[in-house]
Amino acid sequence: MGGLFGPVVKQVVSLLEQQVRDSNKLDSSNKISTIFLVGGFGESAYLFKEVQAWVKRQSYKIRIINPVFSWSAVVRGAVLHGVEGIVHTRKLKQHYGVVIATKFEAGLHDEEDSFIDPYYKTKYTRDNVEWLAAKGDNASNEKVISIPCGASFRLGDNRAIKLSLVGCKFDNPPLSAKHWMVDALGTVTCDVAKMPSSAFQAKRSGLGFIFQDSASRASFTVDMKVGSADLDLDLMHAGKPYGKVTVEY
Repeated sequence: MGGLFGPVVKQVVSLLEQQVRDSNKLDSSNKISTIFLVGGFGESAYLFKEVQAWVKRQSYKIRIINPVFSWSAVVRGAVLHGVEGIVHTRKLKQHYGVVIATKFEAGLHDEEDSFIDPYYKTKYTRDNVEWLAAKGDNASNEKVISIPCGASFRLGDNRAIKLSLVGCKFDNPPLSAKHWMVDALGTVTCDVAKMPSSAFQAKRSGLGFIFQDSASRASFTVDMKVGSADLDLDLMHAGKPYGKVTVEY
């Protein structure tokens, strides 16, 4: 999460620190006891955790409260004070995408990025980005971006799939994951073991047998919502959810 919101969170904590210090100087007998995190970014679980950590480091006796629907505080305040130009939507400040595998093409892809898919027995390359949300798009908690995914497994393989989430702040994002304009944002882990057996297609011999070194392939989607403060991801198969997808930043 630090790669996405770290600089903003540091600025928020710095401002809070200044406010608490100034308030204590004015009246040391009536110190700040509670901080409310409101507004669109106030809903961020990451911001909440970092502010709590700052309070603990400073040994302050301050409660941190993250109200439900804290964004409405901004709207109500704007209405009460007659402020025009209320923000109805927020714009994405960068492109969002995932690193994907495509068929290897000699002369186009680097050999070091290649691998043999155990299901298709075909050479693929890992150095590709599929851009899913464009810079300037509306950031809405209601808009769902479906990421079609597929993964091949041998018998006994770990069925936790990792996807690399990337971003690009430039107008024209490149297709190579190794390009200097592409930033690594986090790793998305999908535990496809939660899905039913019908989600896996087994590779069989011509006689219908499954051998010890045979492979299977899972098809699924990751539904992503890009909000103003967080990413929300669900593991989906055949239109049904199979738990939340975790993100490590």
